[in-house]
Amino acid sequence: MMYNIPGRTGSNIAPETIARIAEKVPSLVAVKEATGSLDQASQIAALCDITILSGDDSLTLPLMSIGGR
Repeated sequence: MMYNIPGRTGSNIAPETIARIAEKVPSLVAVKEATGSLDQASQIAALCDITILSGDDSLTLPLMSIGGR
C-alpha cells in the first residue's frame, strides 16, 4: 500500500505518478489518500484500478461515493 500524506511529508504524490507506479508494481494494490482532495481521489480512480482508502476521517463517506473503500 502506498500512503499519500502530504501534510506530514511535505510532498504530494500526483495521480499520474500513482497510476504509473501501480502499472509497474503489480504488488501495489492500494493507496491511502490523505490529501483531503476528492478531486485527486477521483483522478486516481479514473487513471488506474487501484483500491483507494480514505486517510482522512472526515472524507471517508464522500470518498466511498466516488468508489473508494
